[in-house]
Amino acid sequence: MSVGVVPVIAATTWTVDDSGGADFTSIQDAVNVAKSGDTISVRDGIYIENVDVSKPHLTIQSENGAGSTIVRSANPGDHVLEVTASWITISGFTVTGATDSWKAGIFLEGANHCTISENTASNNYQGIRLETYSSGNMLSGNTANSNIHDGIRLDLSSGNMLSGNTANSNFNGIFLDTSSENTLTGNTANLNNDIGIYLHLSNGNMLSGNTASNSIVGILLRDSSNSKINRNNFVGNGENVRAVDSTNRWNSQEKITYTYNGNRYTNYLGNYWSDYTRSDTDKDGIGDTPYYIISDGGQNNYPLMEPWQNYITPHAEAYALIIGVNDYDDPKVRDLKFAEKDAVAFYNLLVYGYGYPPDIDSTDNVALLTKFVHKEDIENELDKFQSKVDSNDIFVFYFSGHGHRNDLGEEHIRACDYDISSYDLDLIFDEFEGTVICIFDSCHSGGMTLDTDINEPPTTKYGIDRENAVVLMACEADKLAVIKESIGHALFTNYLYNAFVSDRKASNIDPTSDPNRVSVEEAFIYADKQDYRTIIRGPPFFIDPDPQMMDHYPTKSNPAAHSYLAERPIDPEFLAGRTDCPVHLHAYDSEGRHTGINAAGDDIEEKIPGSFYNGPEYDPEEIIVLGTSDNIIFKIEALDEGSFNFTITKSTDTETKKITYLDVPITEATVATLDVSQENLEYLMEIDYDGDGIIDETRVPDGSGSEPIPEFTTIAIPVAAIIGLLFLFSQRRKKEE
Repeated sequence: MSVGVVPVIAATTWTVDDSGGADFTSIQDAVNVAKSGDTISVRDGIYIENVDVSKPHLTIQSENGAGSTIVRSANPGDHVLEVTASWITISGFTVTGATDSWKAGIFLEGANHCTISENTASNNYQGIRLETYSSGNMLSGNTANSNIHDGIRLDLSSGNMLSGNTANSNFNGIFLDTSSENTLTGNTANLNNDIGIYLHLSNGNMLSGNTASNSIVGILLRDSSNSKINRNNFVGNGENVRAVDSTNRWNSQEKITYTYNGNRYTNYLGNYWSDYTRSDTDKDGIGDTPYYIISDGGQNNYPLMEPWQNYITPHAEAYALIIGVNDYDDPKVRDLKFAEKDAVAFYNLLVYGYGYPPDIDSTDNVALLTKFVHKEDIENELDKFQSKVDSNDIFVFYFSGHGHRNDLGEEHIRACDYDISSYDLDLIFDEFEGTVICIFDSCHSGGMTLDTDINEPPTTKYGIDRENAVVLMACEADKLAVIKESIGHALFTNYLYNAFVSDRKASNIDPTSDPNRVSVEEAFIYADKQDYRTIIRGPPFFIDPDPQMMDHYPTKSNPAAHSYLAERPIDPEFLAGRTDCPVHLHAYDSEGRHTGINAAGDDIEEKIPGSFYNGPEYDPEEIIVLGTSDNIIFKIEALDEGSFNFTITKSTDTETKKITYLDVPITEATVATLDVSQENLEYLMEIDYDGDGIIDETRVPDGSGSEPIPEFTTIAIPVAAIIGLLFLFSQRRKKEE
């Protein structure tokens, strides 16, 4: 075997200054030299050129914004900035002077996953244009005013996000032509000479929070159907709406809780039309009669009486009581090994994934009770939360521990000293306002709700039965929950966790509700489909727990809507490593904390905050670290001769990057390490083939790629994401004797 070391080649930042004193005086020269992954930083000045970007993974940005960094077309018959590669970021420029027909200030053709932000594209034929199967791009915070034809135009380009852009004083403001399944949120199209927002042969788009005003037509749809158009303003146009051979949905698809004139209501919300003059007798901000949309085949059944900004949608506070009972007072009750780990994993999901405030002395939103947890502790915490949760809030109750069924057939959860019955929990949760989500990973948990307690005699049949609630249970009332020691978690919790954090496509989770969030119901469906069959102790026989769900959200009679652990999607920031046999996977953070199988090989450690380990019997093994993580070192230890594959997934709020290593050969003694940090931007894997502590080879990835994370602006204010450095595991509150 030859020994070699590949040098680390870090990404380069190139500077451009038209007056000299930098790496280049023109942007094009910098683009020509730059390699994938490089950044081009442009200083203040006026650059007279036409820039072509044809290599991927470049960031081109100004130092001080569009007001002081101007790129003027040297040739009015060419685009100012033309992008024909993917994963390009262009930010902070004024682009102008591309005045010949169909020329644009910023032009993307066949370009995917680009970010175009905070630019000013004015005095061109078109401001910003996407053409010919450009998809997955983000256009945000741009100003495209005073262009000859279109401010922003999409041709044959689908799956893009347009957020917070301004397209004023053009011929058309925003024009989608043969471009479907795009999302337009928070954009403004004002004082355009013809049409504010124009959809032609464009289906299935989503428009929310936009304003189209003072144009001949506010919004025009021609041969364009199945778009969701709600909570927009159409103001002062000659015609606020015109639809030709089009059928669309002009109201929200679910009821929304909002505050109007100081009062709270829950209803469907449509759009604000300045020419709607009908009455609102109940003063809820929604007109009594529909706003008719001629030729659309539909109508706005819930027209807003005022601009959508006056309908304040208060964010839901999120609360959670998370319990993992490992230790029991009664010597006849077997202590558990993994209930605490299950509770901590679910705690990590809520805090690091969904932005719940962590359980430290300064907050009362989340309580984590582990090890010795007394009945009084649970009841006191429930009483505290009952006084705090209001009608718009979310309360999550998670329990991992023993479940018990008494001689009368009534189910209980077991604290370390006394039981709490399904009857008691029903009375407690009936006093709660808001949405209640319960998860029981315990034996006989299917009997915790009235709907699923199929075996209890009618005279003693009790259980949770409240409205506006979803209850997930690990097994039927007469069955046992499954704990798999080899993975260090109960299987029901393990599968639910994976459902919430995994990519929909990879997990085969169909987006039956919100395409950007996995609902509680979807997570259960995913978990229910997994394999639980296992041999338990004693005489060998198989157990299949048959998980259960009670779905009363929003009501028992109408459970059509989906509930969520939080208003916001899961935090897009995470780091994951995945490898297949025959190896074990470990992770270490900068403080030396470890996640993976322990040194003795008989227990699972998850000491890195926000981490979760799937293994060692899972193939592939996987370690996930939720939230913003510091430097992580992955260590791969061989168990046998052969080869392994390894994939790193690193997700931020703007993109998800995947790095793969294929068919890495190993001996029984091989150890491979990968430092995922700013010190190793090339993701070089160090391999010690014979385990002697000397690096024999440094290997480059076999493949890499990135996808953008779309930024969805909403009317609701998201739950504050107070995560990361505030949390120390040593500060976790434990209720002990």
